[in-house]
Amino acid sequence: STSSTRIERIWVEVGSQFARAWRAFFLRLERLHGLSRTEPHHLWLIHTLFLSSINEDCEAFMENWNSHPISKKGHNKSPNDIRLLGQLKHGVYSDPHNGIHPEILHYYGARDIEDDNEARNIAMDQIRQEQQSNYRHQPVPVPKHESPFMNQPEEIDLFADTFKGLKESDFIPPNYHLRPEEWGDDGYEAFEEIPYGTRGNRRLKVPLPAEIWLPRAVQWMRCLHIMDYIHRSTPSVVDNRILYFCLLYLLLVPVTPK
Repeated sequence: STSSTRIERIWVEVGSQFARAWRAFFLRLERLHGLSRTEPHHLWLIHTLFLSSINEDCEAFMENWNSHPISKKGHNKSPNDIRLLGQLKHGVYSDPHNGIHPEILHYYGARDIEDDNEARNIAMDQIRQEQQSNYRHQPVPVPKHESPFMNQPEEIDLFADTFKGLKESDFIPPNYHLRPEEWGDDGYEAFEEIPYGTRGNRRLKVPLPAEIWLPRAVQWMRCLHIMDYIHRSTPSVVDNRILYFCLLYLLLVPVTPK
């Protein structure tokens, strides 16, 4: 809602605290480090590597937000304080229907239908019809993402073992703007521009400290390298242990041109 100043303010804080940085990082991966947003395997790798870190940032933001003091009606108390004082004054409320939409409870309780699934389907259909007028746009298509190792489950173990070996060797793939000799005089770029505004024609510089984001970019590039090598190999013919050492050799030993 554009009239809800509180939620609009929270979105500003979410962006400034962590969401903009992740957006800038993914744009940098696309610009410099080989990410293709239309490649399902790349999106799977993004989820595998960074989804847990994004969730941790969300949890940290939630904890900080619930601990910050609220002025005016909040009397400089934090949401945690207000909740605790309310529980001390009124007791802890136990809701047996916690997590169930109120309209589902309304329709479910209003009909004498023995079949639970039928009652739920009827309720959902009625809710869908009543809320249809509130939707003024088509659903946003979600990019497809899928594991590249679905047909060969043992490849995921090979992928993990090879990544561990490369991590211990400090291997950094060349030609992806990740090595110091590829950075130029200013070093690794400290900022990344992201589009913003209603039309997206304005640019905002977002800081990406190298001590945080460079290791993540290296991690991405290593895993992308391994994934490509595994796809170009024939693991169904070669024993995985032999292939593991072959991959490490190919990735770690530089090839001297003739």
